[in-house]
Amino acid sequence: MINSSVLKTSRRCLSALLGIATVSIGVQADASFRSRMTPKETKPTATIDLNTQKYLSDESELAREKFFNIHGSYSTSDLTAADHEFLSDELNVGFGRSFWSPFSAYNGIAPYPTEEEAATAGAAAVAAHMDSKGYQYRDHRMVVTDHPRNVYEEGEDPAVAAQWAVDYFRHYYGDDYRPIFYEPMNEPFVHAHEWVEGPWDGEANQVVKEGMTAWFREIGKAFHEAEMPVNVIGYSSAWPSMELWDFGHWESNMKMFMDDAGPYMDAISVHLYDGVNVTGQDNFRSGSNAMAILDLVETYSNFKWDYTKPHALTEYGGISAGWPAEYSPEKSASDMNSLNHLLFGFLERQDRILTSIPFVTDKSAWYYRNNDFNPYNPALWRPDPDSIVGTKVNNFLLTEKAKFFQLWSKVRGNRAQVSSNDPDLKAHVFVYGPYAYVCLNNLETAEKTVDLNFVSGLDAVIGVEAKRLSIPQFEGATLSEESYDVPPTSITLAAQETVILTYDFGTPIEFGKQVHKRNYYSDNHVAPIVAKEKMRYEFTDVELTQRLSLADVIAAFRNSRGAATWFGRFITPALEVMKSLRENAEKHKGLVASLRVSIARDHDLSKMPIVRMNGHKLKVPSDWAGYDQANRDQFFGTIEVPVPVGYIKGHNRVSVRFPDDGGRVSSVVLAVDEARDYSPVAVTGISLPETFELNKDKPKKIYATVAPHDATDKYVTWESSDETVAVVSEDGTIVPLMPGEVTITATTNDGGFIASSVVTVQDRLSIPDQVTILTDLSDVIASDSYFIDVQYSASTDRDVAVEMRVDGIWKGIKQVPVPAGTGTVTVHLTFPEPLPPGVGTWISSIRPTGGDWRTSLDGHSFYNTIIREDPTLVDVFDIVSNLDALPSSERLAVDLEYKVAEPRNVRIDLWSPWTPETPAGWLAWGSARLEPGDGVATITMSNTTPPSAGSPYQFRTVIKADDGTEILNKTFYATITEPLPELPAVDEIKLNTDMSNIPSTSNIELEFVYNFEETRKIVVHLWSPWTPETPAGWLAHGSATVAPGQGLQTVRIGNADAPPPGAAYQFRVSFQDAGGTVVVPQTIVYGTLVEPAP
Repeated sequence: MINSSVLKTSRRCLSALLGIATVSIGVQADASFRSRMTPKETKPTATIDLNTQKYLSDESELAREKFFNIHGSYSTSDLTAADHEFLSDELNVGFGRSFWSPFSAYNGIAPYPTEEEAATAGAAAVAAHMDSKGYQYRDHRMVVTDHPRNVYEEGEDPAVAAQWAVDYFRHYYGDDYRPIFYEPMNEPFVHAHEWVEGPWDGEANQVVKEGMTAWFREIGKAFHEAEMPVNVIGYSSAWPSMELWDFGHWESNMKMFMDDAGPYMDAISVHLYDGVNVTGQDNFRSGSNAMAILDLVETYSNFKWDYTKPHALTEYGGISAGWPAEYSPEKSASDMNSLNHLLFGFLERQDRILTSIPFVTDKSAWYYRNNDFNPYNPALWRPDPDSIVGTKVNNFLLTEKAKFFQLWSKVRGNRAQVSSNDPDLKAHVFVYGPYAYVCLNNLETAEKTVDLNFVSGLDAVIGVEAKRLSIPQFEGATLSEESYDVPPTSITLAAQETVILTYDFGTPIEFGKQVHKRNYYSDNHVAPIVAKEKMRYEFTDVELTQRLSLADVIAAFRNSRGAATWFGRFITPALEVMKSLRENAEKHKGLVASLRVSIARDHDLSKMPIVRMNGHKLKVPSDWAGYDQANRDQFFGTIEVPVPVGYIKGHNRVSVRFPDDGGRVSSVVLAVDEARDYSPVAVTGISLPETFELNKDKPKKIYATVAPHDATDKYVTWESSDETVAVVSEDGTIVPLMPGEVTITATTNDGGFIASSVVTVQDRLSIPDQVTILTDLSDVIASDSYFIDVQYSASTDRDVAVEMRVDGIWKGIKQVPVPAGTGTVTVHLTFPEPLPPGVGTWISSIRPTGGDWRTSLDGHSFYNTIIREDPTLVDVFDIVSNLDALPSSERLAVDLEYKVAEPRNVRIDLWSPWTPETPAGWLAWGSARLEPGDGVATITMSNTTPPSAGSPYQFRTVIKADDGTEILNKTFYATITEPLPELPAVDEIKLNTDMSNIPSTSNIELEFVYNFEETRKIVVHLWSPWTPETPAGWLAHGSATVAPGQGLQTVRIGNADAPPPGAAYQFRVSFQDAGGTVVVPQTIVYGTLVEPAP
């Protein structure tokens, strides 16, 4: 028995000590732990400490390249320069993954190319890539993968195939763009059945999966042995339902893969989707289920190799079904909430992630070209329906997916300490210079009001802006922005909404402390649950700032018996604690710790085990991140149990006990905050490109590189030497104001290091290089000559080419130069002989001057053109010159349009008008040779004296065979007018129309006086008037081919509807030679359209 006086004295000591301990535990516990001592309905709160820099292991800066990527490649030919700048400068995203691999390049089985052959072919491939338009956007951070059907060959030696993969990566890529990730096959296991004949056979499928795993193993091994600077990753699990069949899925898939190929993998790749990805249950992985999957992979990695192999999350997002094929904002947004839900979880694991790629693709031309121009739902861009000409899309619009990246585009910097007391409220905070970005995500399907608890206060804040992404069910995405005059103390998040609050403090925020979050793993995993039986887990070598805790003393006291035991186990160590308690209390302030307990159980079984840590009973929450998983066969998820940091030791023992049988605990992970003395990494320098160029009409971002890469304060300020030429914003975006040269300077906040770039604002516009075939070439008659109108836009002088293939056989090409700007060029494509009947492809492209197909910048093709034989090819002809008003001349010329089956000779005789008083008289003649086919011949009749004005003159036309046999004859009647009053100079034209009074019809006519020594084509484009509110727009065009000589030529400009009357219409006039080359560039003539006479 204990003496009563001693007991009283001891109780007084205990009370005094507990008074101190109450303070200590209060500052040590995280917000979740404090909620134990408050009512159950604690209001959701994000506790934010901007004075404490947070590290995940040893990473603090947001590695945007790990999280913000599109599922596409920089070398995709559909992306324009403007697209690349939009991705990098406005969305601040990179590229992530492409389907092409060594086994696409060589589509066959062994023997594979030798290394010598690979070196030769690879050198050519590198040279071609360096000449491509995508090369300037090259990026190492790419995942190369392929469809299993292109890679896996049953019965083939995977080591032989692996050597070919090594040779390919060594020789087919330059050192400056070799991808750093190689995922040999995409989602192979769900395709294993394709190698098994007959009905489903689980055993045969497993043999295929093990064979596929051997390919991963040998490829990883070969890359390691070759010391290739490439991370081999796998197996890209499409269906990571680890818990199925009492974890039989885990055993036969991921565990099997990690056991066999894992030692040679640089990362383990998993695809996480809300919805059904290829196969499996329709469920939501975001929240607790994704946590359990990743924690099991990490736990087994530590069990096997004593370290965590990182994740490569090469696809993630949401999959929705049941929508019509056509695009709608609602359809595009239907899977976007999943992107943010999963991203917030991944951000908590940055130190264990190599890359993550939201499944948002670029334009996915492969899809819309085969689906009536309806876009692929994951695509970032979609075809603009109003811009489609034939098979060519001339403009793209953003889908709702862009709003995901726009939400995050400005977020960067180092992590600050933040905690949430609600598992369905996810929070991250990043600090860059004077800005703090508070990122909040609501996992619940109901709105949530969140208290914002700033530990250090907000007295210095000068402004707050909120960017919100809300996506209600069956509605499009709403990205909105709002400002606050006074920092809000709380904010309401709509169902599944993400909000990013940007706090502007005016001056750079300075950290004073730092915390490192580390994860510790136990060897015990996938353990069966037996009712009331303790499951034991140990966590050793836990790094702590303070390992002496009053909580341990109290726990020991509660378990003691007898006076000696009580004094020995409590009083003595308590006195030691008192010495260090106060000095450690401040270091523990705001620190958090938790046990992530992942369980798989039937829904009617308990999810609230009794959990003890080092003898202390922990409060297990009844809630977890995400939904209740009721639509799944089983619950499989992670329950986060808050742990007071004072309970943590260097060597920790945890017990987990359930009241009922069934299911398994897949993993238990201990996460601990470790306080350290603040030790920032100083900046040592900064660099910028020496020179930089941009066009005068478009802003462009310049990027500074701050050294070293792990410097703590990378905040940079910008300055322009001449703000009349260009100004620069706080993120390095240069806004041009006028052509000229300016120096842009960047200065680091830490150390004041300076770098400058000489920036040239070019006197040019940002015009895309594009071509579109305007002529309908879907069904043509076999010929050896085609005139094809091609609309183009060129950023500088370019070549436009048109080529033709019939039944896959190349037939010919015509390439003509075009000037910078926009316009239409007629390309005259001829062949040695008429095209044979069949199916053809017309290919138009725009290229650098003198370039070829390898340097094409844009293209437009007519596929499956039907080429028909002309069964009615007979001799026909017609004079197509304007015989109603033919100016008198000593050399009268008329154009004869013809179609002849064989060589023919044509003669035209000019006769004077007949009257009763004066019979018709012969005046002059002209002739021409007509070759088989169709065309236009110009026939000139010379006369010493120009005919007098009058009518009807006769043009008596005869076509004869070579033997003199007459084939056809016809007389045409004409009115000859007075000679042209004034001819323009040679190779010039002059308007002969009153431009102030042009009747507005669907066929507007302009008359020109011409004086040509060679055949010319006059081209007129009609544009609407320009106003400050409405830019000029193209309306219609017309053209006319004119033979050598002088005369009047009418050009009809056809339009579906007559333009409304008005002034300042633009008539853009140019003319070309017979080959389609522009002889005289466009001249703009203004005209007034009036109502036509009744």
